[in-house]
Amino acid sequence: MIHLFDASIFVFRGWFALPDSLRTARGEPANGFRGFATALADTLDVVDGHPLILCFDESLTTSFRNEIEPTYKANRELPPPELEAQFQWCRALGETLGLPCLSSDRFEADDLMASVARLARVEGQAVTLISRDKDLAQLLRPGDLYWEGPGKTARSYEEMRSKLGFPPERMADYLALVGDPVDNISGVRGIGGKSAERLFAHYEDLEALFADLDGIPELGLRGSARIQRLLAEGREQAFRARELTRLQDQAPLPFDTIPGTPTSVDMAGLLQLDADIGLGARNLAKLKRLHGGSLA
Repeated sequence: MIHLFDASIFVFRGWFALPDSLRTARGEPANGFRGFATALADTLDVVDGHPLILCFDESLTTSFRNEIEPTYKANRELPPPELEAQFQWCRALGETLGLPCLSSDRFEADDLMASVARLARVEGQAVTLISRDKDLAQLLRPGDLYWEGPGKTARSYEEMRSKLGFPPERMADYLALVGDPVDNISGVRGIGGKSAERLFAHYEDLEALFADLDGIPELGLRGSARIQRLLAEGREQAFRARELTRLQDQAPLPFDTIPGTPTSVDMAGLLQLDADIGLGARNLAKLKRLHGGSLA
């Protein structure tokens, strides 16, 4: 089982959830770093020696999606400089622990996770997606797990299908209809979540849906005539939106095979990070146990 860690999610969680009184030895904010360190230490306690790969977002404004739609994520504020620095510290922590740390100025963390997942499948391995981003559900296949992180229960493909109301791999098509305000993506006007769930419980993808608009009344949806009309009017918008919601699984990776589990930790580097930034006594104790051993 390959574990893919959506690193940026946990940095932002720490930034917003932890007090800014958490400071480095130089007095700089370190709450994003501390939240990430806690999530990572707790994750390593759980993964039981399986490979763990960290995927970071390098930029919010230069991914290939901005070339398709310049307003993509335009509603998001850019991280302030004090948070940008913390991303660098988080990556340094991962590298100190011997973990692969991926980032790209063209592909987002989700795309990097998709690309590693594709490689894992070539090798016949299942994946665990560690994130709180619903977009990643589209990567799930039978045998995979979706885990929101320490303190949460991992969900199987079948459990996610039940929760969503449609097969997880159709998430990109679902978002193309309903839109994704978080990423500033407009869907098809007037199509809500419940209608989209019912549609993708029946249709395999956008192509199948739009090839059979005349069959929508047979699904027994409330307001089927209205839904049929809205879809016909919004066809172009739906396919354009899917260019943004579909994850790219061909991002360049620095390896041709999935890296194995690191066998040691740069203890000097770990202690220096703790002295300079502050890992927290609990986290340091957990991470120290990795020195000279497996990630279990």
